[in-house]
Amino acid sequence: MDGSPMNPLAGKIALITGSAERVGKVVALALAQAGADIIVNHLNRKDAAEATIAEIEAVGRRAIAVEADVSNPNDVDRMMAAAEAFGGLHILVNSASNFVTAPFDELLYDDWQASLSVILTGAFLCTQQGARRMRGGGKIINVIGISATENWPDYASHSVAKAGLVKLTEVAAVALGPRIQVNGISPGTLLINEGDAHDSVELPDLGGLMPRGTAEDLAALVVALCSSGDYLTGAIIPLDGGRRLV
Repeated sequence: MDGSPMNPLAGKIALITGSAERVGKVVALALAQAGADIIVNHLNRKDAAEATIAEIEAVGRRAIAVEADVSNPNDVDRMMAAAEAFGGLHILVNSASNFVTAPFDELLYDDWQASLSVILTGAFLCTQQGARRMRGGGKIINVIGISATENWPDYASHSVAKAGLVKLTEVAAVALGPRIQVNGISPGTLLINEGDAHDSVELPDLGGLMPRGTAEDLAALVVALCSSGDYLTGAIIPLDGGRRLV
């Protein structure tokens, strides 16, 4: 079924990792509103995933929840098998993340590994396994972030994992093209709702630029990329209100 201007993603199935809540949930809802059926991935967030599914179904789209650790190859394989049983896979958004914080000289090995496992290894496994299911082509979008280019000494493992995600995006775009387009979005500080913890994050002086965006800003860009043609691939698109320019 071809999408209409009102539902450009009608007939598509989208898997969003880490989508039971927060940014991933906002992205999942936006894709559903654009016509896609949704696979909600979560880890130990069953109640939140069920609530997200209810919201997706309320806009007239199908949805299932799959609990899976994206850093576990067996879990990812099981999740992709569930996607095939659901009807296939056309869109993958690698959104799952974590935030390990510690001064650089106190960062533990296990915490370092936790960041790389979820953010980088998880995106690799999902991209590799997901691409195998996108037999008719598809779109893969990696949610990166400004920590890939800014130096955050108290978030060393997070920053390094996100920087690796930039290179994974580029390598995958070459490896999987032209059948599959792989792009990255690098958002700045996003507010998820009023009173979100990011509201207290100290930001550099940005002059007259907007210091913060919203999860809806990110979701709108994801929908646009998933609705676009096949020529854009391997791009890392900044979504930071111009912060990188200051």
